[in-house]
Amino acid sequence: MKDDYERQIAREVGASIKARRVELGLSQDALAELLEVGPEAVSRMERGAVSLTIPKLVELANALKSPVEAFLPGASGSVQSGAQQVGLMLQNLDKRDAKFVVEMVERMTQHLKV
Repeated sequence: MKDDYERQIAREVGASIKARRVELGLSQDALAELLEVGPEAVSRMERGAVSLTIPKLVELANALKSPVEAFLPGASGSVQSGAQQVGLMLQNLDKRDAKFVVEMVERMTQHLKV
């Protein structure tokens, strides 16, 4: 049972890694170069074929410009984690669009407080 649980976590972490890599427009080769590993190592990470060590996960998060918890299943849900995710999304927008999103979030939170 523990092995199944660990494999599921590795797959979820891998899917998160792949999603972020694709979001940034990086190929597996490009990410491999940033991590100083071979492309097959990135492929194994993304498939969940390996369980990452904490230092490797930190290195990976830094390479993908993301907080470590963005890759951990069940770690999100906190206000801080949500704010970090929104911040990452805003980085990919031009200033005008980012300002629009921030204004919309402000309006929604004011509406929901009432």
